[in-house]
Amino acid sequence: MLIHPASAFPALFLLLDGPHGARGQNVAVPYFRSKQVDQREDGAVYKNYARIKQDERWETKWKEGYRWLGFGGKKAYMSVGCTDMENGLTFEEAASENKKFRKGLKKLNYIQDDDYDYEYNADGEGWIGDYNCYITHYNSWSWADFEEEWETTRHLETLGYTADVWNGDNSTDPDKPYSQYWNDLTQREKRAAYAICYTKHIWDNWGEGCSSSSSD
Repeated sequence: MLIHPASAFPALFLLLDGPHGARGQNVAVPYFRSKQVDQREDGAVYKNYARIKQDERWETKWKEGYRWLGFGGKKAYMSVGCTDMENGLTFEEAASENKKFRKGLKKLNYIQDDDYDYEYNADGEGWIGDYNCYITHYNSWSWADFEEEWETTRHLETLGYTADVWNGDNSTDPDKPYSQYWNDLTQREKRAAYAICYTKHIWDNWGEGCSSSSSD
């Protein structure tokens, strides 16, 4: 799966509107307050590192959950596209490589159980805790997966991808939307990026400054 070409651009640490109505901050992966409260489209919670550490559930749940998933410590918590998991591991592959993967998801109230499992709300719209959405941004999916599961590839096409590029031929075109800063995307292109669960922070900072981090 192709790594986001926007990683070639300088980092932009700004607040932004996240996918499905969430307010995305400088956070790689959101948490969910509970499996009951967040069964709606805007359930994902992006909270900056200083604020989340002040919450009483940080020590009892979230800190351990993030650490088990490879996002322990301030730098890792903010860094995006720096783990193998984000860059193409399917749910089952991640579970096989990291014995605490499922436990980490549970700590953050993710509910997905396999590569294609979705939990819909009472109205049949939206989902919560989807690994493919909020962690990998569908990097583990092939073009054919979108055709089969979503019955469309229009979001990828809007962002300038073809099947060959998305499936990992590693060619990039600086004029395509997938190579642009978030602020240079059209509203239609931003909606397409939201559809595969990008926030501005994630889009503009994918793969930036990746290095080992402490787990404070």
